[in-house]
Amino acid sequence: MKKIGSWLVMAVITLIITAVYASAQTPTEQIAEINYEATALAKVQDALMAEQADIDAEKQQLIEQKNTYDEAMRIFKEKDSQLVSDISAFQAEISQRDSATEHHNIDKPDPYDTAAVNSYNAEAERLNAWRDRIGSKKDDLERRIDDEEFVANGLENSRKKYNEYVIAWAAKSKSLNDRWDEQWAKVEKIKHRMLDACKELIENPNTKDEALKLGCGNVQFDNADPNLPPLR
Repeated sequence: MKKIGSWLVMAVITLIITAVYASAQTPTEQIAEINYEATALAKVQDALMAEQADIDAEKQQLIEQKNTYDEAMRIFKEKDSQLVSDISAFQAEISQRDSATEHHNIDKPDPYDTAAVNSYNAEAERLNAWRDRIGSKKDDLERRIDDEEFVANGLENSRKKYNEYVIAWAAKSKSLNDRWDEQWAKVEKIKHRMLDACKELIENPNTKDEALKLGCGNVQFDNADPNLPPLR
């Protein structure tokens, strides 16, 4: 127990000595230390700005993707609307042809009336040609329906992927914004420390360095001062 108590006493003494030493820094030393920390913050800020540029570029890409998707969706809706209209017209034409065929089959001509027979046969040929055209239209409509389904599936996949990209981008953007908030908090803290140190330096009658007085408080955060020592 005595050994543990002695160790604690020594630890407390060490902490007190450290605190006294730290508080014994001169304003000039404090300013030098603050400038050194500002250099570190400037390097962090440079990295954040580079990441911000990437985030902004990615946002622009997402905007362009959204515009492309919206245009593709607009075209799809126009084609889909036209397809629905054409299918409706096709169904009406089938009904007309079926009705005409039914009347034709009922209205049999007198087999001895050559003119009536010729007219009947001509109508039969017209109905058969009409049937063939309807068959071609049916094939074309089925192809268009398949194409529209393919495009619709592609658009749905694009929408899902876009939403995933937006969610991922939003998470990265939030993370970056949080780090910016931390950065600005550190910058403000350093500014206040610098103001306090400068005030003490300027008000100290023993300060002889007039240039240091004039330049005091000029902390560079946007670019690291090349004359400052490198990071430890």
